Amino acid sequence: MNLKELRTQVKNITDYVPELQTYDDNLDKLINDAYLNLWGHKRWNFAQKKEFMNLYPDLYTDQPTDGAPNITADVTDNERQITFSSAVYPLALIADGQNIWEGQIIEVQGREFVIDQVISAGEIRTREAFRGTTNATDATWKIKHRYYNLNPNTLELLSVAYRDVPYAGNTTTGKLMAYDARSEEAMGLQEDNTADYADSYILTPPTIVPSGENINITVNAAGGAITDSTYFEFCWAFITDGGKVGPLSESAIANTAATGSNAAELVLNPVTWDNKAVQARAYNAALDLVKSPFEGMRKIFFFNSNFNPATGERKGLPCWRVITKAVTAHAANEHFPLLAEDVDASITIEFMEALNSGNKRYDEFDGQHLRIRPYPRPIGYDAHYPYVASVDSETYFRQVETRYYYKPLPLANSTDTPELPYEFHQLIVYGALADVFIKNGNGSQAAHYEKRIEKAIKQLEKRYTNNIDVFHQRGSFSPSTTSPNYQRDSLRKV
Repeated sequence: MNLKELRTQVKNITDYVPELQTYDDNLDKLINDAYLNLWGHKRWNFAQKKEFMNLYPDLYTDQPTDGAPNITADVTDNERQITFSSAVYPLALIADGQNIWEGQIIEVQGREFVIDQVISAGEIRTREAFRGTTNATDATWKIKHRYYNLNPNTLELLSVAYRDVPYAGNTTTGKLMAYDARSEEAMGLQEDNTADYADSYILTPPTIVPSGENINITVNAAGGAITDSTYFEFCWAFITDGGKVGPLSESAIANTAATGSNAAELVLNPVTWDNKAVQARAYNAALDLVKSPFEGMRKIFFFNSNFNPATGERKGLPCWRVITKAVTAHAANEHFPLLAEDVDASITIEFMEALNSGNKRYDEFDGQHLRIRPYPRPIGYDAHYPYVASVDSETYFRQVETRYYYKPLPLANSTDTPELPYEFHQLIVYGALADVFIKNGNGSQAAHYEKRIEKAIKQLEKRYTNNIDVFHQRGSFSPSTTSPNYQRDSLRKV
């Protein structure tokens, strides 16, 4: 059943069928709550995804093989800007429109600093000022990809594994063992230990991105190719640290004038609640020893595709999609998000292609981004892809496979269908009915539907949860509580 059918069934059972958009929207929210409650009720095998994660070795003075040999860094005491003697091409590597090295670590003269922004392949800016000896030709620098972001919709990480790849020094194959953050400190694991392959991964504290605030929209009658006499709804969010997106701002609706020429352009202005521009000051190397407000925080913009462009009314719950760089003809990176830099006060939308209803949807994860740290930090790679001018990056390639429980997108459009087997669809109806009856003060009827859900779940978990084969042997259990011996550098048991 799709969202419209789920909604209709709830109305039929309650025998209350108002044709009110507000009621439908509230009912859709209850349906989504029931949907997500069922999703998180068990570790369902259909709620898992497998993805490959790219690993990146360290970059240092002679590692970028396509750049000039022995690249040096120009560092100045009490400044946050670091420039290189030649382009470090891997620094230009982009994934989903964002640089992968922002938020990572650069070590200079034995001290580590967080990379706040990659300005270009030859220049970066750190989060705090460099403290050390001023040196225009420093060869001690090393850039480390220490942290790896999990997919934003990850609920729980299940596995990080090399598949059919031997550990260094022997022919053993298998998954990486997991160690949580508490074990990391209890076991005294080194922060900067490296190896050709990692032996484990460590969960690290998540990154939290703040929410956007408000938005103003200006419509120019000329300068673009936006359809006239059309309504649009927009909002925005902060994006930082290599593509981490925060919660959405308040939305606003704009209407293009009836000019008959379809030549309008839309200017989106992110503002704070007191109507001030969300805009960082231009960087001053001599004065900005610490980050200025909004520095390093780009803005990403979204439009509502579940919207009536003729009347300016929502058709249901909003379905936010990314605004892209698209133009009238095919172009390189046209599917990348249209971003406003931290120093930009606005962006301009000139072409309708940027508002394609097939653009990527916003995943509502409230700005919390989970990440892991492979241990030891892998510095080996399986392949090297040289610098290509059209790509403008150099890649050292290795992958691991991740498996995780994910959070599905909420149902917004009338034809959106739950990512659940069909047996669960009726249970979504029961869950929504329980909330409706509780809201109406009918606790006994709500309990009736909750019991029906509970009974059905017991049957469904036999079919849709993983069963682990276990063989128990008498006398095989030990009362010992001592920890196993292990090699500190590899974490393999001795």
